Amino acid sequence: MLSRGASRRFVADFVGRSVGTVGRWVGKWRRSGLDSIRTGHAGNRNACLLTGEQEEEVLKALSRPPSEQGLDAEFWSVPDLAGWIHGRFSVRRASDAYYRCLLHMAGLSFHLPESVDRRRAPEEEIEARMAKIRDEIAGITGKKPDGKEEDRGRRETGKRADDEGKGREDVIVVSADEVGIEHEAVLRRARCAKNTKVKLRVDRERKSQKYIGFLHESDGSVDLMRLERGNTENIVKALIELTLKYPGKEIVVVWDNASYHNSKELNLKLEEVENLRRVQFIYLPPYSPDKNPIEHVWNEAKNSISNIQRADFEDTRDAFETFIRETKFKYRL
Repeated sequence: MLSRGASRRFVADFVGRSVGTVGRWVGKWRRSGLDSIRTGHAGNRNACLLTGEQEEEVLKALSRPPSEQGLDAEFWSVPDLAGWIHGRFSVRRASDAYYRCLLHMAGLSFHLPESVDRRRAPEEEIEARMAKIRDEIAGITGKKPDGKEEDRGRRETGKRADDEGKGREDVIVVSADEVGIEHEAVLRRARCAKNTKVKLRVDRERKSQKYIGFLHESDGSVDLMRLERGNTENIVKALIELTLKYPGKEIVVVWDNASYHNSKELNLKLEEVENLRRVQFIYLPPYSPDKNPIEHVWNEAKNSISNIQRADFEDTRDAFETFIRETKFKYRL
């Protein structure tokens, strides 16, 4: 732009720098030509007080947990890295950007780890339990875990037990769980006339709604029901409603170990209420919510209504329910 007659002020405003900065660029160009555009950051060697060999040692250390370097930490951080480098090489950089660059070069990104309950069993035990659950479901439905039907030895006609390859049609398998959504008015900045006070009428009351959902293994649809609260009484009502929706069907419910999922009162209801005699439960490994497919449904549904300001709680609730009821989800046991 300068070579075409533009002023330094115009160029400075255009690139978001000061006029003095543009002047320095011009001076460097006149002194060294194309060499002036080198950033000096190539290979992260600019003004680096670490030698190449030392930097390689740092990257090697970053490939291992910080505890192996004598640090009381589970993950690397900028302060931990800066302290370790200073203690190891007597080098300290004023800017954190250098340490972040080293972490990036070592393949470490800054993101939120997934939290796992300390009481959760080792992953091998979790996977072994999930394999048993799939086998148990296969024994009930007459379908193998991979979707192929069991051969029960009925070969009089040269066909498998179920000619349509669907296993027992009188059995429904669902994964179930409860969830809650909340609604609260949140004020954000808006473009308003200058030097004026703008007031927006909002509902200060925080409202919420609990649900129970039953995700069908067959097609990914979800039966969604509102709950007053999560307890045995309301769970029994929801289960009865589910049996009324599918008369004559045996229903296998796979869910977690919440107290009201396996309470003495609930087990008594299974014997006393005729409809509930068609229901049986399979329990997921403790402290393993990620193994319940419907947990992913909740995440998807909540994302669909997040970051959208709605005037009324009923609008938020309707949007959540509509998304779930109109979607076929891909998640399975």
